[in-house]
Amino acid sequence: MPINWGGLEAFTRDFVLPRVFDQIFLANPVFALLDSTGRKEKSGKTVRVLVEYDKNLAAGFYSKLDTLPTTRNEKFADTEIRWAQAQVPIVIGGHEDFQNAGPDQIEDLVTNEVRNAKTTIQDMMGDALYTDGTGTDDKELIGFPAAIDDGSNTDEYAGLLRSLYPWWESGYHDWTSTPVSLNALQKVFGARTDGSVKPDYLFTSQDMYDKLYELVLPMQRQYSNDGWIAKAGFDNIVVNGKTILVDSHCGDTDGWVYNSNYISMVYGKGRNFAMDEWQKPTNQDARISRILWAGQLINESCRRHARIENIDVDL
Repeated sequence: MPINWGGLEAFTRDFVLPRVFDQIFLANPVFALLDSTGRKEKSGKTVRVLVEYDKNLAAGFYSKLDTLPTTRNEKFADTEIRWAQAQVPIVIGGHEDFQNAGPDQIEDLVTNEVRNAKTTIQDMMGDALYTDGTGTDDKELIGFPAAIDDGSNTDEYAGLLRSLYPWWESGYHDWTSTPVSLNALQKVFGARTDGSVKPDYLFTSQDMYDKLYELVLPMQRQYSNDGWIAKAGFDNIVVNGKTILVDSHCGDTDGWVYNSNYISMVYGKGRNFAMDEWQKPTNQDARISRILWAGQLINESCRRHARIENIDVDL
């Protein structure tokens, strides 16, 4: 019986890929958080970001018939970030077509290939979150090292130089000689706090998490019951209202202080882990499809976040 590749494509797209998509996000706490805040589709040659960098300087008190100011100061900057694109191929050889001649067998084969693609792209995207985007000839996702920095490692982000615009700087803390303590961590959180605007997450290594767990052990531990955390099943502790989570991709000596109101992931329209049509090359006995992704991590207010480097849990 010849394989109905059109039907197989629909089966893969409608039944296999949605489960794979969920697994990609639930395997990584940062992606799970970004997914929980909503998926934003955009189009255009670049991703445009409107950045607020100043207050309205004409605001103030007045009395009776005072002349009221009408001057308008610049408060926003319109920035651009390039798209990142990723793909993972799914290849079915012609010999596998006739060797697995039957809808059930070929569905199993394709399902296994898609699951393998899931594992591959899952790790690739998890790693990419912690790179500056300069890899693969500047084609990769622009991750935390560029989006969250004070200029020590990455001076430019979204076309704006941090050396020229101090409000575009994130917090940066070198803990080479700083013992890990709740007090030291609170100083990092406090530096990123402005009234009710404050960070709500710390992503870090297992060693750092274990150390913090040990520090809060004498106290009554708290755990976050956020819906996305419960759904994904991530272990967590809460320190002064901030949820601490392990991300195996972030590096053994790093910590990333994160305000979820100011970072998002945008996706190219129709390219959010979408499956391409099956194609048959003219010079090869095979069927080829791909899982395609286009998007970018967007930080709309760099000063709301911070990076901790050179954490030594043995100090």
